[in-house]
Amino acid sequence: MDSYDVKIDHKITGNNSIFGRYSKSNNSRIRSNNFNLGTSPNKNDLPSGFGAGDEFGNSRGITLGDTHTFSPTIINDARAGWTHVEIGINNPGVNGSLGFNPNVSANLGAANINTSNNNEGIILLGIVEPNSNQEFVGDGGAFFFQSDNYNFADAVTVVRGSQIFKFGTDLRNRRNSNFDGGRNGGTKGNYQYGTSAGGFVSGNYNGIGSNDTGSAVANFLLGYQPGFVTRGTPGGPYTIQNSELAFFVQDDWKVNNDLTLNLGVRYDVFNAPTERFDRQANFDPATGRINVAGKNAPGGRDLAKNDLNNFGPRIGFAYSGFLPNKKLVFRGGFGVVYTTDVSGVQPLTTNPGTGAANFSCTPITNPGGCPSNYPFGRNPFERGIPEVSSITAAPGSSFVAPTGGNIIYNDPNRRDAYVQQYNTTLQYEFARNWLAEIAYVGSRSRNLLIVRNIGAAQNNGGPGSRQITNIDTVIATEYTGSAKYNSLQTKVEKRFSDGLSILSAYTLAKAIDNTPGGFCIGGTGPSTCGPENPFDLDFDRGLSGLDVKHRFTFASVYDLPFGRKRRFLGDIPKALDFFIGGFQLNNIVTLQSGPVFSVNSGGGRADVIGDPTPTASQRAQGIQLNRAAFRAPTTKIFPNLANSAVIGNQRRNTFRGNPQYYWDASLFKNFPVRFISEAFNVQIRISAFNVLNNVNRSAPISDINDSNFGKDFSEQRRRQLEFALKLIF
Repeated sequence: MDSYDVKIDHKITGNNSIFGRYSKSNNSRIRSNNFNLGTSPNKNDLPSGFGAGDEFGNSRGITLGDTHTFSPTIINDARAGWTHVEIGINNPGVNGSLGFNPNVSANLGAANINTSNNNEGIILLGIVEPNSNQEFVGDGGAFFFQSDNYNFADAVTVVRGSQIFKFGTDLRNRRNSNFDGGRNGGTKGNYQYGTSAGGFVSGNYNGIGSNDTGSAVANFLLGYQPGFVTRGTPGGPYTIQNSELAFFVQDDWKVNNDLTLNLGVRYDVFNAPTERFDRQANFDPATGRINVAGKNAPGGRDLAKNDLNNFGPRIGFAYSGFLPNKKLVFRGGFGVVYTTDVSGVQPLTTNPGTGAANFSCTPITNPGGCPSNYPFGRNPFERGIPEVSSITAAPGSSFVAPTGGNIIYNDPNRRDAYVQQYNTTLQYEFARNWLAEIAYVGSRSRNLLIVRNIGAAQNNGGPGSRQITNIDTVIATEYTGSAKYNSLQTKVEKRFSDGLSILSAYTLAKAIDNTPGGFCIGGTGPSTCGPENPFDLDFDRGLSGLDVKHRFTFASVYDLPFGRKRRFLGDIPKALDFFIGGFQLNNIVTLQSGPVFSVNSGGGRADVIGDPTPTASQRAQGIQLNRAAFRAPTTKIFPNLANSAVIGNQRRNTFRGNPQYYWDASLFKNFPVRFISEAFNVQIRISAFNVLNNVNRSAPISDINDSNFGKDFSEQRRRQLEFALKLIF
């Protein structure tokens, strides 16, 4: 990491001051490959593991500010800025990263893979056995992201008697350009081997025979066809631009010595993104056509109708009139906050007609869905998996959606998500420097993203709704999700005094939602994040994947009372104090509930047919769930459809994993260096994370088809020691 900041402040007049700041930061990190160089006997070392490679993140920024005092009661504060961010990763072999050959796929005998700079390195390959999964080898393709962000804000503060008025505006403009080779099928392809004997790829095999040995590993080694193939190009790089505009007004009113009110309202507009050259397109489910963005297109350049009804009121109060000494304070507030989930919305730049293209097929069970030049039969990699051809349609044009790949549909009637936040808090200063607090904190969220498949695919765990019957995967982004959060929060705090500060807090909470949005824990997309039953979104209403029922934290900072000007040995010589004085001990203790999870079978949630509590003998083996309490689901979503997906009776996130306990501690020692300056100190830091090396688990294996079902082999944060030197001046 290499970073620096330069700031200049200048007072033009007694009433006007300005400042300017320039910041620059370059960061890089190497993520090691699972297999070291030189381990392959034929010198073709194999890249493996998600995230391995040379990772970089660079940023630059300029901030300007002007503060003008028009009178003792009127102040204007203006800010403007620009930031430039570049992030990316060169996976092993990409640009020769980690010393791997860029043409490693070709060297291993896979033809037609390493065909350009965007296709360097190894293919993305997964092998799925009935009871175990090999980690995916390789990567989806090159990735880089560049962003330029501009912002301007102005706020005017006016003081009138017991009221302080503040009003202003906030304008932000974002311009992002990126290339994500792993999106849209992957520039080098994504290949999954399995077997009809079991595992989530089993449905892509016709039974043990000429195409299936019963072992996924054997199928791969013998050169059989994979169960699933996808390959494509994300197109671009594209330049996506969107802006946000806000206006606000606020009144802080001290009604009397006991009561203060905070009143305000904010209006937000989040514009849908446009592409610099109109290279984005949306699918129309009503007509089955792809509509390309353009000035004269039905949906315009952004292919959407913006939500212009985002008025967010806020109200708060603080009352301290219960006791004469005003040490008991009652606070409360309510506000509506509007937001937009930019990362969860599926990109319209990946649709056909934008320069992007892909194909996905199951060569064994549905060979007709593969490209005409696909190499059927044995050894497909040696003969070359075909690349896709892509076109860039004219802005404003329209055409029938192709049926051989994935299609994106974003509901054009945008509804921005909003959160109703509310709380009441009672604070009591029960002793000097000691504060106790108890609060109720809650929220209600609406218009959250739901990403689901409205196509014809019938994979369990997120099947298509068959709204579109001639395309397997139509990924729809809609604004029908909801969530709620309720919590009891308590806190005891000792402000820093006599060399000690303490902050201890406990939260009892419950978070419920019916969607994880565009991303979900353990999920890979709409097939695993979408609703279990496409016709009953509330069947997915359950504990949020982020729910933590109990959480207790204790943090302390303690200046050890030894040395000069401290409680003990306060008059020792400076030479002795140099070694035994100036120590500080810090602690952070965290105890919390484990994560929630569902029990699965074949990609979807399983049926619960009994008591899941493990027997005594199962507990002795480390098994946390009774396998006899579950079975594979049998209820068809489409009763009259032969290949219909099936659904279990289990609700989402019914079970909870193991609790987690952490104790992190650090010891600091300051060595004063007075011959440089009175304020110069050299600080030595010794930090230990998970001091007791407690084994913290997470959630057990939850697939009933896994031989290790109910066992938890995960491990969170082993003990880690850190030594650091800090200069303070």
